[in-house]
Amino acid sequence: MRNGTILIPTLNPTKDLVEYIETLIREGFDEILVVDDGSDVECQPLFEQIARLRECTLLRHAINLGKGRALKTGMNYYMNHSRTHCGLITVDSDGQHLVKNVIEMDEKLKEAGEEGGMGVILGYRDFEQENVPPKSRFGNKCTSAVFRLFYGTKIRDTQTGLRAFTNETMKYFLGLEGERFEYETNMLIAIRRYQIPLYELPIDTVYLNNNSGTHFRPVQDSWRIYALLMKEFMKFGMVSILSFLIDITLFWLLSYILRGQEMVLQVVVSTVGARICSSLFNCMMNMKVVFESRENLRMILIKYYALVAVQMLCSALLVYLGTMALPIHRVVIKVCVDSLLFLASYYIQKNYVY
Repeated sequence: MRNGTILIPTLNPTKDLVEYIETLIREGFDEILVVDDGSDVECQPLFEQIARLRECTLLRHAINLGKGRALKTGMNYYMNHSRTHCGLITVDSDGQHLVKNVIEMDEKLKEAGEEGGMGVILGYRDFEQENVPPKSRFGNKCTSAVFRLFYGTKIRDTQTGLRAFTNETMKYFLGLEGERFEYETNMLIAIRRYQIPLYELPIDTVYLNNNSGTHFRPVQDSWRIYALLMKEFMKFGMVSILSFLIDITLFWLLSYILRGQEMVLQVVVSTVGARICSSLFNCMMNMKVVFESRENLRMILIKYYALVAVQMLCSALLVYLGTMALPIHRVVIKVCVDSLLFLASYYIQKNYVY
């Protein structure tokens, strides 16, 4: 008996899928979930063969709902009806994942479970091999670079379908957004957000017929993936813009209220009052909406305002040095400096504040 349950989402598979499943069974996998994601009528005899296998459970979508939905369907079934193994191993149905690699994932799954119960294992391919289609090599490298830029984590293969999840981790993935290929990217974001231990395991790089069997749509699905990867950063930017508008509005309002007072008092009180309110808004929105942090509020406030103080000092110092060294107007220098500090602030808040 193996340590994991196999989950295979599939759409219009070939007869090779039956042979692949039978090989998994011979290698000791005694529980295999197959999700038919709205396949054509011509494929139904294959699914009837699969359903007759004692070790298999066939789950069906009446229409094509996407790989993400198929994965969630399988996970939900496992959590409600099974959980007799250490966890779940997801495998693509096109034959790209060799059985020997699935066995290696199964062994690593047991290790991850014994080390603390929490863990996700990703099988990663070598994209430098000659058999890798250029679009697959470029797509994965680009996605990996974007993920590392926005989430600070290096993942060798962001598009791998061979993944393993311990029982304790699956609850973090069932409620995630995404119905198609972007769901797998959202999983990686959740691993980073909830600080789930991540392991990577090298697997064989197999592409059959130049990857012609894939259902990945280059334009639509790539757009969904990159929109998802940048979603958090875009929310961070929107919150920053709203905070700026609040700061300016409150500054004007306080200046109007204090219009009979001395100019120094007007400026100081208006600036400080507006900045306190706008920064509190910024801090709380980043905590609740952008990063969805579960950190202690007191610690977040301490780290946040320490960052604000350092950022103000850096801005003043760099603008001063830039003005002294470059024949450029200080307003232009300040825009450039504050833009760089904005990016640095995003990275620091994401990785250290929240």
